[in-house]
Amino acid sequence: MADTRVCDKFNMDNDCIMAAPCTPMLDNGDVNLEGFEAYADNMVTTGINSLFVNGTLGEGMSMTVTERKAALEQWIKLKPDRFKTIIAHVSCSSIRDTTELAKHAAGAGADAIAVMCPTLFKPSSITQLVKYLKAVADQAPDTPFLYYDINVLTGVIFDTGEVMRQCKAEIASFSGIKYSCRELGNFEAAQLESENGRYKLAVGAVDEMLLPWLPLGAHVPICHSLMGTIHRATREAYEAGDMKAALASQDSAQKVGIIKRKYGSDIPISKAILRMMGVDMGPVRLPLQDMAPEAYEQLQSELKAVNFLP
Repeated sequence: MADTRVCDKFNMDNDCIMAAPCTPMLDNGDVNLEGFEAYADNMVTTGINSLFVNGTLGEGMSMTVTERKAALEQWIKLKPDRFKTIIAHVSCSSIRDTTELAKHAAGAGADAIAVMCPTLFKPSSITQLVKYLKAVADQAPDTPFLYYDINVLTGVIFDTGEVMRQCKAEIASFSGIKYSCRELGNFEAAQLESENGRYKLAVGAVDEMLLPWLPLGAHVPICHSLMGTIHRATREAYEAGDMKAALASQDSAQKVGIIKRKYGSDIPISKAILRMMGVDMGPVRLPLQDMAPEAYEQLQSELKAVNFLP
């Protein structure tokens, strides 16, 4: 009998360019469900074909459980003819809220759920982390489950390969890792546990530096929705063996990143740039701060100077 696992039904092939979308909001701070469709259409035009929703860039941890359910349902409603795969990030401070969102995501039709390490009461060992992840995954046993490793925000740095090995052994629905860390060696350790791609590895935190990850097998970037065109060009050039073109595309991404870093927090800047691209995302939530008008104009000017904006 074939060894069939939940991970085998998880569709995240090497053609995926996955965005972690921002969440449209109204001026009063409410989630703007009517703003999702125009944003979805914009992402499609830039080569985005899959989504990781309610994540860091989506301000998921600043949203209520009810809002996150509504946002996920809206993204899933917009999936046909636009997106291959939708992963729902369901982490909350309370494991009860996390499991509630996991159950909801499974019922709503998410292709997978993702959970990161708790950020306040943190596990002291990999065994403790895996026990926590299993408690969530078991509430949606038929839905592919990903560990969301983002140590730059959680402050918890474990051997990701060992996390993956223990997750495979303990969590029946375990299907891979969203790796949003900067340690290439840790990613390679996880790659060695992937069973030749049976367990999926997607890499985040690559908006300025996708190219160095590609030789390690990180073919599925999870990126800002702004960067789909550049990342697709980088990957296609690399896969075609055209390193000159791949480096030129990587240079374009780096120029954008250098400009963005000058203006502060990532999410307000991303929403501002989307507005420049014709997609009004509304404000960010406190404690984040929206860009000042004069900074907005300067940012726009600098992005035009490097040909990122027309």
